[in-house]
Amino acid sequence: MKQQKKPEVNPVRSLRGGLTRHSSVLPSPSLRRGIKQLASNGVKTTSPKPTTQRESRVVKLRFVGKRLDQFLAETLPLSSRGEWQRLIRSGQVRIAGEVVSEPRLKLGLGQVVDWPKVSNLNPKEVTVSTLAKILSEVKVLAETDDMLVLSKPAGISMHPVRRGQSNTLTEWLSTRYPQILGVGEAPERPGMVHRLDKDTSGIVLVAKTQKAFMALKKLFQERKIQKEYLALVYGTVSSPSGVIDKPLGRVKGSIRRATPDGKRTFGGELREALTEYGLHTRYPQYDLLSLKPKTGRTHQIRVHLASLGHPVV
Repeated sequence: MKQQKKPEVNPVRSLRGGLTRHSSVLPSPSLRRGIKQLASNGVKTTSPKPTTQRESRVVKLRFVGKRLDQFLAETLPLSSRGEWQRLIRSGQVRIAGEVVSEPRLKLGLGQVVDWPKVSNLNPKEVTVSTLAKILSEVKVLAETDDMLVLSKPAGISMHPVRRGQSNTLTEWLSTRYPQILGVGEAPERPGMVHRLDKDTSGIVLVAKTQKAFMALKKLFQERKIQKEYLALVYGTVSSPSGVIDKPLGRVKGSIRRATPDGKRTFGGELREALTEYGLHTRYPQYDLLSLKPKTGRTHQIRVHLASLGHPVV
């Protein structure tokens, strides 16, 4: 009997989003399905949309082979790499005059990338065409009289962070479960005991009653609910397991968080941050890591991995 050769898996195509999270209190099949979900292979092009003023940059040597969204985020920081991904998918970015909608597109030397000036970017188009579609992918994995277990896709915020912001998880919840309004400690985050970053997919626990909220909050505080993340990172980690012990702080004059490197100035005190990691799967040019944050700092995993020279894909 001839043994069939297993096809090689491209990790960039086999993961949807670079960072996902699951909890040990939930069944693992949902996580496995998320990892195996395939993303689009091709680069879609359409006719360029008319606009008045645009900015452009030429791809220099240091960006050759880098992703389009990474190039834009480093060239012109907007708010986050995820925001640039939504702008790309909404058809507002062009290469050599052709609209592209694939943030993972790798760049070549001398290519000209252009986009509308920040003042001309169309946030309504991004919200309606992209965020609403992403929001429709929220799924209820389990439900009781006291709580919900949701699967949150990457690309949507847990709750509004600015006035008038729509297409958030709280909007989804308040529409389908109006009884949770008033549950919790903040009206803008009804029922939410914990949070996930906008660009992270994973499991979210939501309390439907105040009693359940307080019970879940206590479990998180006592670390009786274990959190584990999967992240696809660039490069090969030097050790198959370890602990990243680097404090985090907000960079002065910016919303960005980082670890000390002897050059940055911080706008406040540095806070302790610990992340355990282990090698899950090794691919050519990429590693899939499992991570367990022991502290809950904002963007902790992304900042810690970047500090090791292995940023999240």
